Amino acid sequence: ENPFGVVGSFIMDKLGAKNNIFVRKHAYMVHTLDDEILIDIMEAMEQKKAVLLSCVSRKNDKKHEITAVVLKIHCSVQTGRNYLIMYFTKQKRLMSVRVDSIVKVTPLDVVADYDTYYRYYEDNRRFLWGTSFGKSRRYGQKEHIHMEIAVDEAKEMYVVKRLEREKRSGTVTKKSDGLYAFDIDLFDANEAFPWIKTFIGRIVAFETTNEELQDKFDSDIARLYEIYGGAYE
Repeated sequence: ENPFGVVGSFIMDKLGAKNNIFVRKHAYMVHTLDDEILIDIMEAMEQKKAVLLSCVSRKNDKKHEITAVVLKIHCSVQTGRNYLIMYFTKQKRLMSVRVDSIVKVTPLDVVADYDTYYRYYEDNRRFLWGTSFGKSRRYGQKEHIHMEIAVDEAKEMYVVKRLEREKRSGTVTKKSDGLYAFDIDLFDANEAFPWIKTFIGRIVAFETTNEELQDKFDSDIARLYEIYGGAYE
């Protein structure tokens, strides 16, 4: 619905129709600039065609082209940004790109094995927290996160319910009274870090196979103790 909200609003205005039923909690109208590109992408999906994407880097304005099989659009519930999930044929891997970095979509030939590529995406989507498939040199490798949080079960079961609600493909287990564990395997553990940090103050253990992320968590906690006082081991 979101990408075509402006179209619907235009039609309703022309017909004099009023919406008395649906209310938006979050509306990201700024991203309607993606609409024309989205239509071209979805047309290629429907026709199961490969595409040539003309893109501009958001970091240095460098232009580049990608030949890919387009598979899915992911829309961030935090920022409203649209991401294209595709199979990059040159590197033989799944990857993502922000739709607002695409300036042109050129349709190519029909892909005979399109359904195979789509099943490959479906088999791997559970290892996504957002849209990152990890670094190219480590493509396909999973990073594990294990977190344990302390909860007052008499007053704070809403925390456990939140953990269950927001765990995505992770698992939540009760280790003992007042202690719950969260585990997940991801292509890029860094994507889950902002969410992990929302449990600071309750986290009694945090371990990840991503060494850089582990070092960052440990140094952040050590810095907190340094600023606010207390012993840290």
